[in-house]
Amino acid sequence: MNKLVFPIFIVIACLSFIPRVYAESDSFNLLELPERFANAFNISVEAGRFLTCLIFSVMVMFPLAYATRNLWVFLIAGFSLLGFFIAVGWLSSWFILIVALFVGLLLAGKISGLGEGE
Repeated sequence: MNKLVFPIFIVIACLSFIPRVYAESDSFNLLELPERFANAFNISVEAGRFLTCLIFSVMVMFPLAYATRNLWVFLIAGFSLLGFFIAVGWLSSWFILIVALFVGLLLAGKISGLGEGE
């Protein structure tokens, strides 16, 4: 068994309890979570939104990266997650464009070599 399974499980378990800790009432609105992080950590609301996106990304992407080694599955899940964050209002719409340009620059060599029949 791989040595990283247990530490990754502990990190994911700890991060999954964060939304429950800040749910003070019976009815909890997920859209208020960044504001609650901002109030709890005494940071700005934008930093709270980014922290919330980072926590949810780690909760989804680390197990996915460990389970599969396929880059395209990882990219599709990442862009779907970014789309969710934009739809909820935690990230601005230009953020996905910058990430797409960055990923395109990183994969330019692989994409240009696809037609050569390697």
